Amino acid sequence: MSLKRVISNVGHLTRTPLALPRGRYGLQSCPPRLTTFSAILGVYSSYSTVPQPVVESRTYETHLNHHELFVKAFETKQTDLARRALLTLLNVSEGRQEPLDAYGLSKSGLVSLMSLLLFAGRTADLRIIEQILESMESKWNFPVHHRIHTMIIRHLVRHGEVLSAIRWLSHMQDKPGNCTSMLKQWHMVLEKCRQDDKAALAYSTVRSMRQSGCPTTEETYKILFGAMFSPSGVPQFPQVRTVIHEMLEDKVSFTAQLRDDLMTNYRDRGHILLSARVEQLWETMNVLRSPQNEDSKSADTLIPTPGYGSRA
Repeated sequence: MSLKRVISNVGHLTRTPLALPRGRYGLQSCPPRLTTFSAILGVYSSYSTVPQPVVESRTYETHLNHHELFVKAFETKQTDLARRALLTLLNVSEGRQEPLDAYGLSKSGLVSLMSLLLFAGRTADLRIIEQILESMESKWNFPVHHRIHTMIIRHLVRHGEVLSAIRWLSHMQDKPGNCTSMLKQWHMVLEKCRQDDKAALAYSTVRSMRQSGCPTTEETYKILFGAMFSPSGVPQFPQVRTVIHEMLEDKVSFTAQLRDDLMTNYRDRGHILLSARVEQLWETMNVLRSPQNEDSKSADTLIPTPGYGSRA
């Protein structure tokens, strides 16, 4: 076939998708756009009697495909396109170690794609996110910082996936970046429990926070007490007493501010006697903290009573 006839057929070829096999993640390539002279020569050589490898053309196709997906995902902000773009990026970068710009994508662009995917609120997409995080350091020379994990936790909390957020924080040290969970990340989860009227889950979150090695603070227990005093119910005094006991074990002081908050919460809900019991507990603790009783203090000063649970 003559070169003249091949050139005349280029328009037809550019409108006809190539039937390429599916990639590792089940994505097919887009129609080719052979607009350069080198591409035309590539088509011409395919008609010659010498067998030509198809690997190069497939690679060229795939690169066109993922670049177009990036652009479409950014323009439309569709989570499905973001998911396809990230899966394609994992596909084309398999076995390669190159910076992101080699794929036509910046670091901020990658974070934006992950953010779009997380916006869908699908826990199944967390596996894709983990694959991306694993590739960031091993392939693309992109360190995984705390802000990446914070973005993930924020999206999980926003979509009500509190248990997924707790699991992520509890195992963060084992994830790419080997980051330790931070106080503000746990507090995001606690605030969501308080807003959603989930006192038992808030209590469980504090226990997971403690087990992860993240130290609790007065603010931690302030949020927890706020979750316990929900519109749907008021905690029994033994439950409050148990939390105070665990707070002291965490070396967090039972401050006058926490006392006043507890008393106000009980009083505002009409439980005057329970408010008085909080004050009585506070006064008893002050007596035990006095210098003459310093030697007699022990961990049994406040004995945990049945509530949300006892510390393991």
